[in-house]
Amino acid sequence: MYTGVAHVGIAVQDLDAAVARLTALFGFRLGERAEGLGVRLVFLETGDTPLELLASAEPGGVIERFIERRGEGMHHIALRVSDIRQALRELTAAGIELIDQEPRVNPLGHLVAFAHPKSLNGVLIELVEEP
Repeated sequence: MYTGVAHVGIAVQDLDAAVARLTALFGFRLGERAEGLGVRLVFLETGDTPLELLASAEPGGVIERFIERRGEGMHHIALRVSDIRQALRELTAAGIELIDQEPRVNPLGHLVAFAHPKSLNGVLIELVEEP
């Protein structure tokens, strides 16, 4: 059911500056851009596991609040799953607290759901079912 790491999410204040810095320093290729659910995002192709840079698309958004509390940096690890609803059932049965009881559609059209970091050693886990 779990088929690998889909990406690593990094919260940034200034999306364009972060993209410019990371592509110049490390030679990462620019991937998909999208906006939705109050977030602007850019994927950087790094080889096996892309980086997803996330910035707030609106004042007071979820990423802005995250940065206010914790500063810029790692936001989540996304795991690719073949059946997101089954994965959510298994996590619930294992006593993991979920942020999303049902999957939602992200700005790229994938089904996603989040598990709460307090149930997973302080790490926010995103489940991603790609079409």
